Amino acid sequence: MIGLRGISWQWDFYGPGVNGGSSITLKVGQPYEIHIYNDGPLDASSHTFSGNADLGLSGAVLSPGAPAVVQTFTPQAVGAYPFLCTDSSCGTGHANMTGLIQVEP
Repeated sequence: MIGLRGISWQWDFYGPGVNGGSSITLKVGQPYEIHIYNDGPLDASSHTFSGNADLGLSGAVLSPGAPAVVQTFTPQAVGAYPFLCTDSSCGTGHANMTGLIQVEP
């Protein structure tokens, strides 16, 4: 299980063997389960996870306090797969809400 939380104004990966931050390195052909959620206070703005179609990740609106969006996927090709927050009303740091899933052999 990989966790991905949206916080003011950044993405943060966490889980076993994950050091945090807005990028993660995964392996081709290995299945993953990712739990994506907004870790902001209940009165914070929503974030919108853009997803990444090449990885089979769907976009999702992430409201504070809402349950995590759980998706499973298996990377099929080596590459760099970016994602971002597509809700510009999330706040002044919105432009910093980018992340990257790097897939290696």
